[in-house]
Amino acid sequence: MSNERAASTVRAGGPRRVQLHRTRGWRKPPGVVVVARPSRWGNPFRLSGPDRVVDTLGDEPVVITCSRGASRATAVAMFRAALRDGELPFDGATVVAELSGHDLACWCPLLDADGAPVPCHADVLLEVANAGRPR
Repeated sequence: MSNERAASTVRAGGPRRVQLHRTRGWRKPPGVVVVARPSRWGNPFRLSGPDRVVDTLGDEPVVITCSRGASRATAVAMFRAALRDGELPFDGATVVAELSGHDLACWCPLLDADGAPVPCHADVLLEVANAGRPR
């Protein structure tokens, strides 16, 4: 992804998700907030293979088996539930106060090989932070 394409993700149509890159010359666009691990906004539910998610919130890791190809979606669903249920170190009001109006960056790909959107916890943060704002 070129710098031009990355910069185009920051547009007047509302906050969007930006994919972080390690490619030479790539820079995070101005005003984008990184929500990947190890930031405070990172999803604590880690993908641990193509068919398992490990809940790392508690003292003991809990492995949850899910159908193949649904691992990322399950991790995002778990993040959404944890935010809703107050199990994260921040709440919805904090998300709104600190992330509203900002584009959010994570390492998750934006699209899969077929061009379909890839689920990411940043999408949940965008929804909560910008509830009522056009996206």
